[in-house]
Amino acid sequence: MNCAAIPETLLESELFGHEKGAFTGATASRPGKFENAEGGTLFLDEVGDVSPSIQSKLLRAIEQKEVMRVGGSQVVHADVRIIAATNQDLKGRVEAKAFREDLYYRLNVFNIVVPPLRDRREDIPKLCDHFLALIGKENGLPPKRLSPAALKTLLSCRWPGNVRQLRNALETATLVAQGEAIEPGDLPPEVAQAVLPPRPPSRSPFPPPAPRRDGAGRHPRRPRRDRREQDRGGEAPRDRPAHPPPQGQGVRDRIGGRSVPRQPANTALHACRNGTGFSGARSDSIPYLEYSLKIS
Repeated sequence: MNCAAIPETLLESELFGHEKGAFTGATASRPGKFENAEGGTLFLDEVGDVSPSIQSKLLRAIEQKEVMRVGGSQVVHADVRIIAATNQDLKGRVEAKAFREDLYYRLNVFNIVVPPLRDRREDIPKLCDHFLALIGKENGLPPKRLSPAALKTLLSCRWPGNVRQLRNALETATLVAQGEAIEPGDLPPEVAQAVLPPRPPSRSPFPPPAPRRDGAGRHPRRPRRDRREQDRGGEAPRDRPAHPPPQGQGVRDRIGGRSVPRQPANTALHACRNGTGFSGARSDSIPYLEYSLKIS
């Protein structure tokens, strides 16, 4: 039963029935859909379009399994299994106060979500075979077949009208096609206009790598100290010994040219904590010396 196709003034009578003389034109009593479906299943299509007044009565019929005819005073038992369908977002209508929340949770026992046709394109070839055989039987024509180009067009269509639009497009193509096969030119113009555009190539959010400068695929590198000295305008230092000078070898200061013996690291640290220099004397008893230490 399509709830959206019946006016609100007649929907209550169609669902629950009416008594004789309940309204103008009610010349006899008539049972409703709930009474006729006693012990069976009642399918309510487009249940989201039901008015709030019908929603309250529908909730009572589902919960208490009883209905009352329009213009009647007796309660009629009706044990019916309900299957409801809608293309609207019922949860959004509940938040907008357009659909009763208790009726929504009473109907939402086992939810089956049917995705749109554009999200299940693998079903299009099977649906086409079914509809072409059905259309040919209804019109007394031999069933047509789809050419590879026409099937490719159908697979790339957006299908905003879902399965109904697919059936109408195949019926139009069956009547227009001159041969046994349906070509892309036989399809309605709106099908060709609703073709999905090709997806653009994915772009990386990272910038492209810098061009390579050597044949090995890597940037040439210089030692850090050499780069600093060349950036200042000087020449690169000569090759240094591979090993540091032995422990105890002296280094000369820039002022007096004296040779100061090299101390172990722990001895120098202990001397600094005690306030003494490298020679073991107090730092305030010797002049300030600026050392140039060469670190290999």
